[in-house]
Amino acid sequence: MSLGAFLRKAMGGQAPNMSQQRPAVGHGLLADARASQKLSRVGLAVLVAFATVLVTSSNAAADPAEFEDYPTAGRNADGRQELFVVGSDGALWHKWQTAPNSGWSSWNTLNGSLKKGRTPAVGMNADGRLEVFAIAPDDSIWRRAQTCPGCGWSAWAPMNGTAWSGSDLSVEPSSNGRLTLFVQGTDFAVWHIWQTAPNGGWSSWTSLGGEFDGFFGSPVAALYSDGRYAVFAVGTNDAVWHRWQTAGGGWSSWTSLGGDVRSVPDIGVNADGRLEVFVTGISNKTMYHKWQQGGGWSGWASLGGLEFDTWRATPPRVERNADGRLEVFMNKWVAGDVYHKWQLSPGGAWSCCWPPVGDQSDAFNGRPAVGMNADGRMHVFAVNYIGKMKVAWQLSGGGWTGWNPF
Repeated sequence: MSLGAFLRKAMGGQAPNMSQQRPAVGHGLLADARASQKLSRVGLAVLVAFATVLVTSSNAAADPAEFEDYPTAGRNADGRQELFVVGSDGALWHKWQTAPNSGWSSWNTLNGSLKKGRTPAVGMNADGRLEVFAIAPDDSIWRRAQTCPGCGWSAWAPMNGTAWSGSDLSVEPSSNGRLTLFVQGTDFAVWHIWQTAPNGGWSSWTSLGGEFDGFFGSPVAALYSDGRYAVFAVGTNDAVWHRWQTAGGGWSSWTSLGGDVRSVPDIGVNADGRLEVFVTGISNKTMYHKWQQGGGWSGWASLGGLEFDTWRATPPRVERNADGRLEVFMNKWVAGDVYHKWQLSPGGAWSCCWPPVGDQSDAFNGRPAVGMNADGRMHVFAVNYIGKMKVAWQLSGGGWTGWNPF
């Protein structure tokens, strides 16, 4: 039995909250089950006994048997793409371009004992070093950083505090390069932690409050055009809520953007700096978006043309093309195709249809990752139904390749 499997079997439940035990909240049977979970003594003993697994810095090359759902793409300071994903062994694996716009290394492990099915987050420090964040089986958050831009990696280090097991992570650099990490806590509120100086140490965890959906409430952060943070999450009423930094450095109250939502949102930044929110709707199972307009927000508008499975569709993934046009990617359902739709001009109208990415030669589980070459061509990475990574990329003259083994 692998260490990850042994940990999951030994763990009797959930680790304590970031700052205090969570109060009972009205989420019915789901809340009762969560509130009754406790960290078993056996689980604690296992974590202590195997602590060295999380701090090892070995980077031996290998080829993992399969991957767990969602990869994350980053880009090095010199323009080389780098992909991160949790393997079936519970370790974090990565693969990188050997030169900008060029071929790729073999798979290498960054080790760790991580929670399967959770997406790692990657951000770039002000000095160009990538830093990756991931969740362990006890819901604690760990990080690991390059020792210099494009170089090797430090050992795993804990972030202190824990995240509820249903939450993914969102990391966003501030206007001066300091990284800030956002996550949903065991009390269903949004919490954040930030570097106290560019490339520096970290603050303590601070709550931004709120009470968000247990399935779709993972927060997503972005920067307004003036450099202030905005964070978005789905509430228990299925609406999108957001909170933002004020001019004085504090935070606004939570404000609803409405909606009838069945996915974690994703945020695109238009070429003119306006934020745009993308979600999957409940009622008619299509993609919706909402954007900054005239100092406020537009209404929700359907991107239409394709019906998604609202329980099994993955969250949307939004990226911006080299010419400033937003493009959104979506896996229609489990073991389905990846589809995409794009702006016809920066900040403008959208294409009419949802064509599939690639050649429909495979079927994919989980949310795709999107990376960009130094020359501006997008790559889409997705895990297929048997746990193998595939990639398709934009061609220089337009269009896309088919899906290729990765």
